[in-house]
Amino acid sequence: MKINICVGGRFHAANLANALDANYKDKIIYTSSPKKNWPKKIRKNITFIPMPFSILAYLFKFNNPRILKYIDRIIFDYFLSIIIRKSDICHIWAGYGYKTISKIKKLDPKTKIILERSCPHINFQKTILKNESKKYNLKFYFDSKSDVKRQLYEYEKSDFILTCSNYSKNSFKNYKNLFKKTKVIYLPSNVEIPKISKINKQETIIGFIGDFGLRKGIHCLLNAFEKSKSKNLLYLKLPKLDTKNKLLLNNCLKKEFIKIKGYYDSISDFYNEIDFLCIPSIDEGFGVVAIEALQHKVQIIIREGVGSSEILTSLDNVKKF
Repeated sequence: MKINICVGGRFHAANLANALDANYKDKIIYTSSPKKNWPKKIRKNITFIPMPFSILAYLFKFNNPRILKYIDRIIFDYFLSIIIRKSDICHIWAGYGYKTISKIKKLDPKTKIILERSCPHINFQKTILKNESKKYNLKFYFDSKSDVKRQLYEYEKSDFILTCSNYSKNSFKNYKNLFKKTKVIYLPSNVEIPKISKINKQETIIGFIGDFGLRKGIHCLLNAFEKSKSKNLLYLKLPKLDTKNKLLLNNCLKKEFIKIKGYYDSISDFYNEIDFLCIPSIDEGFGVVAIEALQHKVQIIIREGVGSSEILTSLDNVKKF
């Protein structure tokens, strides 16, 4: 059986390849991540497709704006559709397969396409974020109409849609043509969570990872800090000072209790500086930072609706709000 794995970046494609390795040797991973970033065991299976703006962002240590990320995905998808081989199964990450899915079906109509979609249905996302922007009087911005159209096409043409949380899976329920038991599947994550002792400190450092976009819910976090009149420090790890929500940015820069952090060579350095990680996202399909924080023995505060909260709520060191 021939299997193609198509991923812009890496995500958990290495784990997927390792899981398949015992029974399925004939697999190719088409990726924008260089071979050196992959485990040695599977480097022989890697076919590299560069995303130019991602390379520039890595070299000059900045975060690409939304439009350049979109262009990168189009470039990846275009070259992938040219070189991809005929296969029995094609596992492809959402947003990277508009042209490729059509090419796969031309090569062999019997090929089963599995679309990996960690986030909720894109129209569900748009609705909740638009409502949030009205509630807090913040600027609303979202994926372009052409990007939404491309992703909806991927939903329609795939044989299965794989999600990593019930939150994401349930978001498809309003779209009856897609939500079928055999179409949208929730695959639970098998994650080992270490036990963490409680922190007894009067003043603690609370961390946040993300940007000033509505999805990450930083406006809720700042609002909670001001209402509580907390004496704690708030460290914000931001890839850049996002100017789309200028009022929110200016509000942050005026606060003495906020320390805005930039690029870290190692994410561990950030986790070593904080006592808690707060994840107030309005919309988050999974939120792997929750697992990262706990593995660094950092307690987390996580909002209900973040996908990873589903596997964490039984733990003493997880607060759900």
